[in-house]
Amino acid sequence: MEFTAGNISMEENAVSSDMFACETKRKRTPICDPENSLLQLDDSVEDKLKTLLAKGHGSSKTDKTGFPSDGSSSGYITAEYTSSNEQTTNTNKQKIIQMEKKRETRELELHQIIKNAKHTASVEMEQEANKWKGIVDSKNSEIQRFRTELDSILDVLKLLQKQGVVIPVSAAVS
Repeated sequence: MEFTAGNISMEENAVSSDMFACETKRKRTPICDPENSLLQLDDSVEDKLKTLLAKGHGSSKTDKTGFPSDGSSSGYITAEYTSSNEQTTNTNKQKIIQMEKKRETRELELHQIIKNAKHTASVEMEQEANKWKGIVDSKNSEIQRFRTELDSILDVLKLLQKQGVVIPVSAAVS
């Protein structure tokens, strides 16, 4: 049994009655569906069409073009189906673009937060460091004054020792 539709011919496979061998007379064959517009198909879509045609021709009720005689387009890729796929593809592309924009926005926000945190942290740390530097400088000046006083006391004691003055230890401790 042989079916033809435009430039696609199908022959029933001798191994199984459910299997058809499909051949095209040339690549990128336009398929004419009487109910829909002419479709220009690439090789991968054409292979899928062959599979659908083979499945769709389970009965021999076809007209001379190889299409079902009841006028239905079951088993065929139609312009409506293609436009639906295009709409789905476009919708998915838009969703992907929106997701990418959201990701980029979140990434920019994150970088800004990190930058602000570093800036805030560095400002706060600088203030804290300045506070501690002030405390250290204050303590250093106190230590320097104490050393100066201690040196002057030691100088007085050395002078008194040279003069032979004896200071009682118990009086100095009490």
